Amino acid sequence: MGTSIGLPAATDAMKFCLALVVGAPLLLAGCCPSSDWSETSLSATEKRGEPIVAALEAYRAAHGEYPEKLNALIPQYMKEIKPPLVGNHKWHYWRSRKDKDWYELGAFDDSKVSHNMLNYSSRTYSWRREKDSSH
Repeated sequence: MGTSIGLPAATDAMKFCLALVVGAPLLLAGCCPSSDWSETSLSATEKRGEPIVAALEAYRAAHGEYPEKLNALIPQYMKEIKPPLVGNHKWHYWRSRKDKDWYELGAFDDSKVSHNMLNYSSRTYSWRREKDSSH
């Protein structure tokens, strides 16, 4: 008598393969940097960033300096912080440690494959875009 694969084992293997084929692209789409650095996505991300900029300015007016972290804006200055639509879908916030009088807020790829970036500086009160044209 030889060993045979029963129907349940074959069905489990098929389910696993189906989950791998269908699930892997969905998983990667949710965790990896976006390759969509289109004008539409950049403009929409800037629009999502404007309420954060306004909340940071309101925080500074009330406390005399910008917060150490963006989470300090919730719930008094913002209900939620919507993620950017480009890059790794996380806002990167950096406050000057020395004088605490300026900050930068941005989104970028940290995939080391491309060098796309969207950045707001409180020094210039403007957004700056850098797009890697090779991708």
